[in-house]
Amino acid sequence: MNEISGLHDRFFKTSFGRIEVLRDFLTGFLPPEISQSIDPDSLRFLNTETIGLSFEKSHMDLVVECRISETPAQFYLLIEHKSVPDPEVFLQMLRYMVALWTRNRQDNKPLVPVLPLVFHQGGRPWTLPVRFQETFPVPETLKAHAVDFAPLLFDLSTVSGATIRERSAQAETVVVLTLLKYAFSGSVEDVLRALKETGGSFDETFLFGVLNYAIRAFEVKDPGVVDAISRSFGGEKIMPSIIDEWVEEGLKEGLKEGLKKGREEGLQKGLKKGREEGQRKMIEKLLAKGVLSVSQIASALEVDPRWVEQIRKDLENGR
Repeated sequence: MNEISGLHDRFFKTSFGRIEVLRDFLTGFLPPEISQSIDPDSLRFLNTETIGLSFEKSHMDLVVECRISETPAQFYLLIEHKSVPDPEVFLQMLRYMVALWTRNRQDNKPLVPVLPLVFHQGGRPWTLPVRFQETFPVPETLKAHAVDFAPLLFDLSTVSGATIRERSAQAETVVVLTLLKYAFSGSVEDVLRALKETGGSFDETFLFGVLNYAIRAFEVKDPGVVDAISRSFGGEKIMPSIIDEWVEEGLKEGLKEGLKKGREEGLQKGLKKGREEGQRKMIEKLLAKGVLSVSQIASALEVDPRWVEQIRKDLENGR
């Protein structure tokens, strides 16, 4: 999973891992005959690793247990973040459903219905068929007997900002869906306009995830825009924590690469060179974001600002 894809997946899982956001989404955006039959108080998350779902490393996933029309059931939410829908999604979901039913049997429990749901975040509408059998040729004589299923499809690219606001009971849901929607087919300015009247009061954990995602997903370089994003969510106090995370990520990445380069020169010499290379890589990474000034980076890393300035010049000159 590349860095950008992982960014979207992490934000989705973190956001929908908040039970109030998930409950709001399931009751507000699924077909009425399903959403109205869900017992919202019965929703609870299941640990995917204990169910045997951890082998699918290309997707982050959520499994939810609930009651539908007084019947125990399970939702499986598969995140489809490609701008072009992937036909492999059906096989992935089929493997997950079998894993859930296998777990039922291992626990000596009766099989429960599994409702697979594809959340499509791509910039263009979903173009694949919505039934498994429609993705490959099946002779007419076999259609009644061959395996087939049709997951629920939530195609965010076809949902307007107005619809998101109308169907969401929670301000957090509006923020999450708006950010996910425009990440592939809009700009950060679109997000700011869409969320101008949200008026929600958010906790710091939620704000941290939202601001971190918005700045990275839209590759914001202008400090003024960063400030506008922070103020639009009331998250001015969160930015130092986000900067700290960037620094920590840069440190880990830079040290790993630097130590790799220096390890052949002897332990002590290698460690020293590795740390220097690591700091340089970290500074390059932070400079590339374009949000922090030379003095801010130097202060955060406790290094000489003249060194940071030299690295900035080297990058400008392609060295």
